[in-house]
Amino acid sequence: MKVDFLLYCSVKVQRVHYKLKEMGSSEKVGDNFSNL
Repeated sequence: MKVDFLLYCSVKVQRVHYKLKEMGSSEKVGDNFSNL
């Protein structure tokens, strides 16, 4: 049960990290265009 909980937490963290990564990359693209 404890292993399942840790696995569940790690999956949630990965999803949040992926979403933040997507948001960050889109923000960087916007900054690059504004710099041009």
